[in-house]
Amino acid sequence: MRNRAEIELRYAEYHEIEGYIINGWKFNGPLKGHTENYDCLVYRELPERIFNRPKPIEKMDAKQLADDLKMDEGVKLKPYHCTAGALTIGIGRNLDAIGISAVEAMDLLDNDINRIISELDAGFPWWNKMPEPAQRGLANMAFNLGVPRLRGFSRMLAALKDGDFDTAATEALDSQWADQVGERANRISALFLRAEEDTNV
Repeated sequence: MRNRAEIELRYAEYHEIEGYIINGWKFNGPLKGHTENYDCLVYRELPERIFNRPKPIEKMDAKQLADDLKMDEGVKLKPYHCTAGALTIGIGRNLDAIGISAVEAMDLLDNDINRIISELDAGFPWWNKMPEPAQRGLANMAFNLGVPRLRGFSRMLAALKDGDFDTAATEALDSQWADQVGERANRISALFLRAEEDTNV
């Protein structure tokens, strides 16, 4: 026969998930109203319901799972096709079936903007001394083209460096790139013209 302390402990454990509480020997739950006949009821009925109950499942080690998945999936920083043919990236992220979330897209954007700023700082130290609209226009072009291709706009860059934003706006539009991106080129050119206006105020 089990002692009362052990039965009380197991009863409390059993009802923790279901939301019951134990208050001394006054059980709140299925046995409420029957605690007077403790010996004949609890010793006969409670062990059947509690001591044969499966142990709660231990909480999964999410960090260990992450390590397991890194080992099994690998870490791929560029898109690839998995063995099932799905376009995949990272650690087994199925881009065809899952894609990315809006939050993940914004995280990528923030990282890309910081990268572009660093590349412009390194390649064109004068760029962050321009008026804000011109900085934003140049960063937008760098984001779209990449800094290596942006260097091909030598006349536009020279005009921006000299503060001739009107010429820079014309040079931006006089390009194959402008034909390809359409309204985007018009918006960027307008930013250069706004910088010209800010300079003349």
